[in-house]
Amino acid sequence: MRMTKRNSRNDFASLLDGIFNVDIPKIMNDLPNSKFVPPVNIVEKEDQFVVEVAVPGVAKDEINVEVNDDLLTISKEVATTENEADTNKETLKFTRREFNFSSFKRSFTLPETVDASLISASNSHGILSIVLPKKEEAKAVKKSITIA
Repeated sequence: MRMTKRNSRNDFASLLDGIFNVDIPKIMNDLPNSKFVPPVNIVEKEDQFVVEVAVPGVAKDEINVEVNDDLLTISKEVATTENEADTNKETLKFTRREFNFSSFKRSFTLPETVDASLISASNSHGILSIVLPKKEEAKAVKKSITIA
């Protein structure tokens, strides 16, 4: 017995292929992955927020992290010339292409409690971590109360 992986995209593509006699999977695989958006985790701690962005295989110098007013923007631009694209298409013959990391842009509105001047970032093992320290007045004050 042979196990095959099926997904709805290929089933739908097979249906259209039979109706219109068009190679839909090839067309869909040749399209640039313009909707790639890396997944993000945001963790709130007592003294900071941590934004974790999954960017496996992306070098730290390819990622732009900017703060403009109260907007944190994380982006990656893919710049390829037409000659590079033509060369790659001629030399590389993919029989299946499922991953293609293209340009992306994510933006987050910073809360008023974040001190934008102290934001830092690091990239380790494909996880970009951006630390957003809270302002002193926004940090949780812990006070012990004695019971009388």
